[in-house]
Amino acid sequence: LPTKKAGRYTGGLWVGKFLKTHSYQRVTTDAAATRVAAYGSRLCMLEGFAGHAEQCNLRVRRYGGISVPYAAAAPVLPEAAE
Repeated sequence: LPTKKAGRYTGGLWVGKFLKTHSYQRVTTDAAATRVAAYGSRLCMLEGFAGHAEQCNLRVRRYGGISVPYAAAAPVLPEAAE
């Protein structure tokens, strides 16, 4: 592709040029917020991010009414009935 020699210092095209980045998502129900937070909590604990997991656990407690001990992963929630 013609880049007027800009490809030398910009790196040209790469897969990131074609991806759409979303900066936010909207969660509309308490059940959905609880489910997303529980997944996040478990993922954070797997990666060793106890502080990040605690932020997820706050949402599990607030929106799901589920007691999660400090610095522990949220429990696996049962599948939602549709």
